Amino acid sequence: MRSSGGSNTAKRSESGSIQGHDRTGWKLIPHPGLRVAKVAKNFVQPFPPKLLASFATKQRIFNEIPHAHPNLSRVENTMFPRQPIKLHDSQQHGFGSGAELILVEGDSASRSVARARDSSFQAVLPMQGKPMNSLRSNRRTIERNELYAALIDAMGSGIEDYFHLDSIRYERVVLLFDPDADGIHCGALMMMFFYRWMRPLLEFGRVSVVRAPMFEISARRYKDTLLAYGEEHYRVIREQLDAKGIEGIKINRFRGLASLNEDTLRKTCLHPNTRAVSEMGLHDAEEAIRIFCPNMSAS
Repeated sequence: MRSSGGSNTAKRSESGSIQGHDRTGWKLIPHPGLRVAKVAKNFVQPFPPKLLASFATKQRIFNEIPHAHPNLSRVENTMFPRQPIKLHDSQQHGFGSGAELILVEGDSASRSVARARDSSFQAVLPMQGKPMNSLRSNRRTIERNELYAALIDAMGSGIEDYFHLDSIRYERVVLLFDPDADGIHCGALMMMFFYRWMRPLLEFGRVSVVRAPMFEISARRYKDTLLAYGEEHYRVIREQLDAKGIEGIKINRFRGLASLNEDTLRKTCLHPNTRAVSEMGLHDAEEAIRIFCPNMSAS
């Protein structure tokens, strides 16, 4: 069901759902069991420009820390040892299977997604930390990196000149990260990796980004739940609810994928028919390179 312009006056249906029309570009995304799940196109961009630019500036400052403290990485590895990266594989593989490899940030997210996924065609691989910037890395460095080595093995396709699209084990790679600055940065770094080492994935539309919701909004006397996909999206929804005089509003802020209950995670992030997904291409990777690595030209 889609809204189709007209009055911005809200009304209540017999089922208790919040209905109404507006002129703000809302798009109704159907979610089974969540009759109202309005997502504005401008608020589900995989890499919001303002947040990207702000975070990129901060990141360049923090990137100077390892140079000032050469022993920092060694100390971190001693204090917080990593576990081997575990792939939760799917039952189906290969071209025509519809199989997809879902990349998440850490073990807790991996376990949550693995429980909620459809294991027949969805595999899950945790990154266990922020990925290395691979733009100027050589082949040996990439193959010795734990995350990239696990990803290359899982894809079964090789890299760079040895990459063969017809031999990949999954038809699509899905980036599913937390809806915060760190999650967006992880997504940008992975886009750079695919651009440099598995470019045909981007050329043929085999990489997607799924935005997880950040807020869940409910109200007394209403059965429906609204989902906000960022701070600005949340602000717009609150302004509209307040303008319509809806009272008893309750806010639940999700603290990463692991904080979503299994049903919400499945409907908003995993089910192909209900998740908010954006297909990525070469232009998206080049934009990430331009913002995060202004001194490196995309080539």
